[in-house]
Amino acid sequence: MRGSWARYGVKPDLGAYSKAIANGWPLAAVAGSLTMIEGDSKVFVTGSFWLGSAAMAAGLKTLEILRTTDALAHIEAMGERFRKGLAAVA
Repeated sequence: MRGSWARYGVKPDLGAYSKAIANGWPLAAVAGSLTMIEGDSKVFVTGSFWLGSAAMAAGLKTLEILRTTDALAHIEAMGERFRKGLAAVA
């Protein structure tokens, strides 16, 4: 579940993930290669929702569902259906 770039063979130095990792709840994450960690450790950031346990719980459950079901294949199929529908209308 590394995002669409894994499908296309791209390995980014940094990846930013937003509310999708918590099914719309206010949660975000940045993941990166080991070479990026040293620089990242020198940056201080804060946020309004850092202690939001509901978003954290939603994130854990969302990731569990994505790992244990065919949700990603379903999402991809719906995206393809949407693209084909737009192409037909265009």
